[in-house]
Amino acid sequence: TAAGAKSVTPVWLNGLRDKTPVHGQFSLRAVDEWVVRDGIVIVLGLDYSRFIGGNGAHAITPRLGVQYDANARTRLKAAFAEGDEDGIQSVANFEGEQVVFHQQSTRPIAYVDGQAVLGRSHRLEFGVERVIDNNSNVEATAFFDTTTGRGVGLLSAPISAFSGKPGDNFIEVANQQGSSRGMRLVYTRRLNRVWTASAGYAFGRGQRLNGAAVSDPSELFTNSYFQTAALQLGAGFRTGTHVRTVLRFSPNATVFAIDPFAGRLGVYDPSLSIQVTQELPSFGLPVRAEAVLDARNLLDVQTASDNGEVLTFVGNGRRSVRGGISVRF
Repeated sequence: TAAGAKSVTPVWLNGLRDKTPVHGQFSLRAVDEWVVRDGIVIVLGLDYSRFIGGNGAHAITPRLGVQYDANARTRLKAAFAEGDEDGIQSVANFEGEQVVFHQQSTRPIAYVDGQAVLGRSHRLEFGVERVIDNNSNVEATAFFDTTTGRGVGLLSAPISAFSGKPGDNFIEVANQQGSSRGMRLVYTRRLNRVWTASAGYAFGRGQRLNGAAVSDPSELFTNSYFQTAALQLGAGFRTGTHVRTVLRFSPNATVFAIDPFAGRLGVYDPSLSIQVTQELPSFGLPVRAEAVLDARNLLDVQTASDNGEVLTFVGNGRRSVRGGISVRF
């Protein structure tokens, strides 16, 4: 049994005065794992989220997962849970179990009739994982997503504004609602004791930016087919240094409410990202400390769409390099 809570802040909004301010979001999660017998595991859980301030909107989402080991090399999985778009910062092993630490990030909030709405994304997936040999495995998963009330930050400006002519631009938070469905394939291979490589490809039907978004705000997103791919190269050295390089690319202006790879291939940021961590001595204290150097979106790729007159960007992260020391108790 496991439980956890987190508070996400700050939350950035449209900034209009007629809207109820939101100061943050509190989330609580409880999960229990039931081993029915050898090879069959059932996971039950519950997610609860609530706005701090505003109209106090809240949401309760169940979690259900089933895992069945058909044989020593084949595993079947099915799950229904809340979609989590937070990037994974690191994964630690405690008492034989993996604990995932997510990075804190700002979240845009959508408004409907002047009231803040709590974004809700859910995923239903069915998959099979096959161990090919002692050094490699492959996973194939079909997923079905639904999204309501998800805030998406947008920046729009006339194309003429980039040629020296004056023009009005605006920053807005769009309310993304809809569904997507698709399939992902992920192949992982351990090259040697230090290096591990992974490759993933996902395709299906989801949502993308509509070129006519400015003239018709109610149609900011339109259904469209998508495909995206990612490559990851990771290394773990005896000195406690870990390096992870991820290259992701997706054509068109696809907007994902939930990562198609579900965190299997590191960071969610587009283009090239590199993360380096170095374990630090604990000096006998019950802590785990590490230095982190995190470079995201090094090629500065932006999801954008235009209708010949106005260029619209999704407010995802620009190129950034961050460093710091992480301490966990």
